[in-house]
Amino acid sequence: MLPDQAARSIIGGERTRHLSSPREMFPFILEGHLLKGPPASVLFVDVETTGLHGADRIVSLGAIRLPTFEMLTGVLQFDQIHLIFDPGRKSHPKAEEVHGYDDWILRHQQPFSDYAAPLFDFISSAGLVVAHNAEFDESFLAREFDAAGLQMPLMQSCCTMQAYRGWGLGGSASLSAICSRLAIGQRGQRHDALQDAWLAMQVYLWLHKSVLWQTPFSVIAEPEPQNPRDFPQDRRGCSLGERLSGRRRVEISFHPRRACPGHLDRLGGQGGSPTSRRAR
Repeated sequence: MLPDQAARSIIGGERTRHLSSPREMFPFILEGHLLKGPPASVLFVDVETTGLHGADRIVSLGAIRLPTFEMLTGVLQFDQIHLIFDPGRKSHPKAEEVHGYDDWILRHQQPFSDYAAPLFDFISSAGLVVAHNAEFDESFLAREFDAAGLQMPLMQSCCTMQAYRGWGLGGSASLSAICSRLAIGQRGQRHDALQDAWLAMQVYLWLHKSVLWQTPFSVIAEPEPQNPRDFPQDRRGCSLGERLSGRRRVEISFHPRRACPGHLDRLGGQGGSPTSRRAR
C-alpha cells in the first residue's frame, strides 16, 4: 500500500497524516523507492513538558534532521536543534525530575512563540517526521503553534513506538525498554529532548536494518541547548544554573555534522573534525 492510501488521524486541525502499518512506515527503504520517490529528509523530534495534561506546555525541544540520500548510502549527516523555553507555568515535580530544568531557570528563558516561525519552517522542511509516542509530541506542538498563531505544519509522521509494536517484537514498547534491549544510550530518570530524539532515530534505523543504528549520541559535539539566556544566580546554588549561566541567546542556526561508518573505529575526532565511528 502506498502512503497516499494510509489512514488519516486528526491532530492540530487535519495537519498530520499517520502511516498505519510497518510496511507503510518504512516503504522507501524496505521497497527501494515509491512512485513519488522517497522523502528528501527525515526529522526525528522529541519534546519535554511541564506535565502530561492539556494545560501543560513544552519546556524543551530536540530535533535531528537526516537527508535520506546520505542515510541510504550509509552516511549519517544531520542537522540538529535543541531549545529550551519559558513554559509560562510551573512544572509538575515528576516532570521536573525528568527534564532537569527548575522553574527559576525556565522563567528567564524565551517562550516557544519566539521560535515558532523558524521551527515551523524546520519541521515543514522534512518529508517525514518521526517520534516515539508521536501522538504525545504532536499534540503538544500543535497547541504551542496554535498559541503562537500558526497552524501545525502539514506533515507525514511515523511513531516508532507503534512501529515496534506493529512488528510484533514483544515486550514493552517504551523508549527506555527498547533502548535497554538494544543496549543503546544511557536513558535514566533524567534525560533531555535532543537525546530522546537521537534514541528514537536509532530505533527507527534499527527497524530499517540500517548499519547506522548504533551511532551513539556522543557524536554530537554540542548537545547543550542552543538558546539559554542569562539569569540571576539561583540563591540555592543550582548546579544547572551554574552550567548555563553566562550563555546568551543565539539565533537558531543549523550546523550539519557528519558521522560516517567507515575508517575511524573510535569515538572523538581530532583537530575539530567531525566525529566518526565504524557501525557494526
